Amino acid sequence: MEITIFLDYTMKRLTTLICLALVAISTFADTKVIEKSAKKAPEWLYSATDGFIVVTVEASNLGDAQQRALQLVTERIILSVATSVSVSQDNEISSVSTDGSVAEKESFKQVSRMKSANLPFLKGISSSKIKEIYWIKLQDKATKAEHYEYSVKYPYSKTEQLQLVDEFERLDASKDQEYETLKNKLDNIESIEEIKQGILQLNSLKEYFFDNVRLSQVNALTEQYKALYNAITLSGKLSEAGKYEIQMLLNGKPVKVATVPMVTSNCASQIKVVPSGKKFIVTYDAIDCLGDEENFINVQFRINGKRIESKFYFQVDNE
Repeated sequence: MEITIFLDYTMKRLTTLICLALVAISTFADTKVIEKSAKKAPEWLYSATDGFIVVTVEASNLGDAQQRALQLVTERIILSVATSVSVSQDNEISSVSTDGSVAEKESFKQVSRMKSANLPFLKGISSSKIKEIYWIKLQDKATKAEHYEYSVKYPYSKTEQLQLVDEFERLDASKDQEYETLKNKLDNIESIEEIKQGILQLNSLKEYFFDNVRLSQVNALTEQYKALYNAITLSGKLSEAGKYEIQMLLNGKPVKVATVPMVTSNCASQIKVVPSGKKFIVTYDAIDCLGDEENFINVQFRINGKRIESKFYFQVDNE
């Protein structure tokens, strides 16, 4: 993964500061400062600071301001580590013509689809790590409405970034490998329990994958795994009088199943079921069964909340 954030961070920061200064000139023409956290604004607010992330947000109260600032810091760190992370940006631009000149007003709203549980390194981001805070309370001169401009200086060195990149790349590669393993396993299921386990693993991957491509792939594979439950059938072979060998098949191939079936009969008694590899050996006593009737054992499994059953017939000679 090519890392460029620290190479062009200074230029971006300077551009941002210029924009902030222009906005501030316009803002202070319509508002007045009624309170601030320090008499003088800190130097880091207006200059690029190596080893730190500086963000400024607006909010109606200090609690919301701190939360928004930490969220913005989190997004900056995510974008510096995982350049493919899915972050949606919604820009609304309105233009107003006044005396032949056009004044553009841009409202920028950034909504991130990240989840801290998906990217473990984000759990270390905390308000307790904020190095410095500066805020001012502004009042609109016309409406008297008040709001805060809240700025934070958050430590984030290039060394830390490179460490997080390494952790992320290893984690991301392991998730890709897990998906490929499950994909290859789809046609080589050896036990019914592997279907459930595969779905659970895919659900976990779904919570991790943050890009639409892999998320779509996981959803499709999950549906394929779920469809396997509809491909389950039962087969039975009468090996000798009073003894049936029962197998569960998945797409026609024998598979193991941990669940012991419930076996009943319309006439047989003393029914016993013994697991034997991928088979179940069912023995019974047909002494009460009649030769001129349809005699059968009914084998029933409960798999994934669904009943799977089949009748297996046998003949008796009462003469």
